Amino acid sequence: MKIIIKIVGLAIIFQVCLISVVLSEENKEDPLESGIEDILDEFDNEDEAVFPSVLEESKSKSETSMIDFSGYFKLGMAYNYSHDAPANGQIDWRGLSSLKTEIFSKVKLNFSDNFKAVVSGNGFYDAVYSINKRGNYSKEVLDAYEKEFELRQAYVLGSPFKMLDIKFGRQIVVWGTSDNIRVTDVLNPLDQREPGLTDLENLRLPLTMSRMDMYLGDISLSAIAVHEQRFDKNPPFGSDFYPLATALPKEKNRENNWDNTEWAGSLKSTFDKWDISFYQARMSNDKAHMVLLSPFVSPPTYMDHARVNMTGTAAQLVIGNWIVKAEVAYFNGLCFFNRPDKTFSRWDAFLGVEYFGFNDTIISLEGVNRHINSFDTLMEGTPDYAVEDDSQAVLRISKDFLNNTLTLTFLGSVFGLDAKNGSFQRYSLEYDFTDAWSILTGFIDYQSGNKIEMRKIGENDRVFLNIKYSF
Repeated sequence: MKIIIKIVGLAIIFQVCLISVVLSEENKEDPLESGIEDILDEFDNEDEAVFPSVLEESKSKSETSMIDFSGYFKLGMAYNYSHDAPANGQIDWRGLSSLKTEIFSKVKLNFSDNFKAVVSGNGFYDAVYSINKRGNYSKEVLDAYEKEFELRQAYVLGSPFKMLDIKFGRQIVVWGTSDNIRVTDVLNPLDQREPGLTDLENLRLPLTMSRMDMYLGDISLSAIAVHEQRFDKNPPFGSDFYPLATALPKEKNRENNWDNTEWAGSLKSTFDKWDISFYQARMSNDKAHMVLLSPFVSPPTYMDHARVNMTGTAAQLVIGNWIVKAEVAYFNGLCFFNRPDKTFSRWDAFLGVEYFGFNDTIISLEGVNRHINSFDTLMEGTPDYAVEDDSQAVLRISKDFLNNTLTLTFLGSVFGLDAKNGSFQRYSLEYDFTDAWSILTGFIDYQSGNKIEMRKIGENDRVFLNIKYSF
């Protein structure tokens, strides 16, 4: 069954590439000659605070309603087809692993051309845990996957002057140029409970921030204060994505106060066919490290998030049908359990390209290497599991058909230059029946590797199906 699914997936990607080449030969004209610069302008989408002022767009619309309401209902299913029978006392993840209903709603209040507010939230309930008997799952798994409600974006935005925007509340800020790999995009934590199943743009978790954006011709400046202490949502103990045999210690409680406030700023300059950005942030590391409190107390250890500094830059350049992207970031203040006597620094270097030369097709290839300076081999052991050079490459091919109502997508991610650190491939098909109804289906294939997050992931291959109604 697994081999058949892989063959079908590879056949789909071959057909996508073949059709793209045929269409490009039939139409030698550059299909993006007039629109590729618009694509470049949208790459640094910082959640409605984009250059120029986010309120300029609303000012140009004479018929903007005071209240805009939108959202969706979604039914999602997943079926695991690679798991072996579990040992006694372990959770059985074979077969139907998710039957989730989800709702998302968003209200936008346009009080005036210079003032608006946005509130959104989502919630889900996964009935599979009741179907398979809740007693068969650990408390940590039920807390993480069975049900959830979250206040998403909830902010007010004002523009006292044409060149100034002020925004306060729960929001998402996107930095950098990459669509699949994070380097300078460090402010919002991620939902990583089901790695690989969802694109990066859908994984960011909102944080309460105060933000000020100033626009000076082709230059934009941003100053941000992050008031909310919130970190990545990782697979819990007992999950089929959890890599360890035992649970990690509890995390240290971090209060939302002035001392824990995170600070960040950016500067962006836009030119004819390229742009460049500079970033600086003082923040808490989303990845926690273990700390030894004392061997004579219980518990003797806890998990904590080190205070780190990030200095980075990102740039992108349009060359014909190509977009070339690059990012570099320097982190210092990183902490590890096995070397508690010092802090470490790390360089992250990213390079990516996108090609738009085929009709209705986007092909992108991105890669990153994260190098820890003054690395100590002690940090390779438990519980740090660090590596001196952690590399990743991502290939994405997306092709539209039937007047952009049908989209085929392949996304493959490889960790390590020789793929020994793990990998996964996702094949998906999305079809819009109407403006309101759509269906997304496909499968994802995992390969285990030396990277700690990928060590036990190889049996998690699954087929997924989502039916969505948007309103």
